[in-house]
Amino acid sequence: MRIWSEKYPNSIRLIDDMIENCEVILGVKLPDEFINILKTQNGGYIDDFVIDKEDVVITELFGIYFNDENPTILDSAYLTKEWNLPKGQIIISGDGHTWITLDYSSSTDPKVRCLDLERNKNKVIGESFSAFLSQLKRMV
Repeated sequence: MRIWSEKYPNSIRLIDDMIENCEVILGVKLPDEFINILKTQNGGYIDDFVIDKEDVVITELFGIYFNDENPTILDSAYLTKEWNLPKGQIIISGDGHTWITLDYSSSTDPKVRCLDLERNKNKVIGESFSAFLSQLKRMV
């Protein structure tokens, strides 16, 4: 499935050393499917997607960057503290009101969760990253 928007290509290439360093810093093993998507393009805008039967819109994925101004999953600890989010979350998308996370709070195999702060909703939107991807529908 092609997800990346052609409007805003990203030029920061993801290499294995970056992935390994990121996983050490975060203390988790990232899902292979997530890494494969970031190897195609290391974060940025995606085509607008919605989760079928859910009120969740996703327009970007955070990449793995060191010394960059773009949002990165390495900002997860800061954003979790700043927005008082549940522990064990690796943030892969969000805007301050709604966050999409890899939830490692109860397993080393993360679920994908939507944390909607405006509506005070916290729900699983994928039992795995692969299941999350399979639910994405392009907005028309």
